[in-house]
Amino acid sequence: MSNQPDADNRVLSVRISRELYRKLQKQASLLGKKFNEFLRMSLAGAADKVRLDDEDYKKIRREKADYIAREVASGRRAKDKTRRA
Repeated sequence: MSNQPDADNRVLSVRISRELYRKLQKQASLLGKKFNEFLRMSLAGAADKVRLDDEDYKKIRREKADYIAREVASGRRAKDKTRRA
């Protein structure tokens, strides 16, 4: 199905003050960025110098495979033998 969420992405939910939210909106606007794009850019910049090792990548692959398996089991994702986890 073409409208399935990308298994490479995670949803992040965070509570912030309304004041901080408004500041982030204004900064995104000043930079000419969409709000979500600005947030992703900011988070990526904060983690820019962090290096992942082989164990980190193994964990990411396991999480992705588990996510896909849950989606298939729930019927939200069709089995696709051509897709790799």
